[in-house]
Amino acid sequence: MTALAEKLPKRLAHPILNELTPIREIFLEQRPARLVLLGKISRPIHELLANWCEMEPVTGETEQGWRDYSLPDRGILRILDARENCDEDLFQAGIAAQQPDVAIILSSVTSSELTRLKACNLESHQCPILLLLDANEPNGFTLPAEFRDHEVRIASSDRAAVALLCELLPNAAKLEMARVLKAKGAQRHIANTLLHSFATVCGIIGMQPIPLADLPILTSLQSFMVGIIAYCSGRRLKVITIAEFLGAVGLNIGAGVLFRESARVVVRLVPFWGSAVSGFVAGTGTYAIGKAAIAYFIDEAPASSAHKILSRWRKNSS
Repeated sequence: MTALAEKLPKRLAHPILNELTPIREIFLEQRPARLVLLGKISRPIHELLANWCEMEPVTGETEQGWRDYSLPDRGILRILDARENCDEDLFQAGIAAQQPDVAIILSSVTSSELTRLKACNLESHQCPILLLLDANEPNGFTLPAEFRDHEVRIASSDRAAVALLCELLPNAAKLEMARVLKAKGAQRHIANTLLHSFATVCGIIGMQPIPLADLPILTSLQSFMVGIIAYCSGRRLKVITIAEFLGAVGLNIGAGVLFRESARVVVRLVPFWGSAVSGFVAGTGTYAIGKAAIAYFIDEAPASSAHKILSRWRKNSS
């Protein structure tokens, strides 16, 4: 998409490239989240992850202190266990190899673990902190003043921790974490972020004055958007998945054709504003398709509910 945008006139290429940034960061640059565990060792990692992911993860090999925990068809979590009795040399090797995304503190930490927490704070990055309180210690503990500038969140349950984890992660790690944890709220947030970018890009492309020249681009972008939203929900990215959705909501031809034809009626009546109207219709139509896809894949609403979203858009744009 970036290569295609760079071929467009500069006045169009610049805003499109800006909107492609979150798409690139979230989807194309996605990677496993890197989490450092600090605090009590009373909860084994497998028990903790089983509660978060609602299934037992598959343990991978250890590399410089980091261990991968995979969930088939969902993704991977990369964890550095720096809790009590952690091998200090192994911890230092792990931090030097890969910067953690989030430090998770289970109830309380020792003085040596606070030193490790400081090591997570490299000059170029302040590692966010998630305090996961133990039910037996409802008051938890207070972080030293030196960590008050960090982004800190407090969770009183595993369910709350799941939602906060996705919020604290950088864009590149959000999507895989949302899939791994099956976190509906995070999946919905990511999908809406991507939807905004796709709708903006399609609106800009739809403003092109050459009739039908934008249809292949619009159709490709809208199909790709539906595929990414399905992927956010935990499904595999397949053409058949996109086709399933299009058939369920009654879009049996390229949606771009529908948007352009709707715009032409107005263009004939108000030719001066033709390009603006066409762009508006392409943008709002793409947004409607995205909302229908979120309802269908992430909210698991029936096809009839997703179809109503598109029907409402058709009615309002006619």
